[in-house]
Amino acid sequence: MKSTSNPLPSTPPPPSPAHLMTAPLPELLAELHVDAVDAGTDIPGFAGLMAPTGDGGLVLLMPSDPDPVVSDLLVRGLVGKAFGVALTPA
Repeated sequence: MKSTSNPLPSTPPPPSPAHLMTAPLPELLAELHVDAVDAGTDIPGFAGLMAPTGDGGLVLLMPSDPDPVVSDLLVRGLVGKAFGVALTPA
């Protein structure tokens, strides 16, 4: 029987919203098996891309944003979306 709690097969369970937003980003990405890669581009409107890898992990392709706060929020938002974490009040 296939589990429906995690939309990504062979990945860790989704983090709680609090953990997603407060965990140190390098630790969060490591525990969720996400590799963040700089796309080397600053195309207007490109906010990033998440794709599964062959080993059950994820790769996150991020725009080259010089603002670390913006980058942090984009990464957390994309990771939350990939893991089905509710980031807005119900």
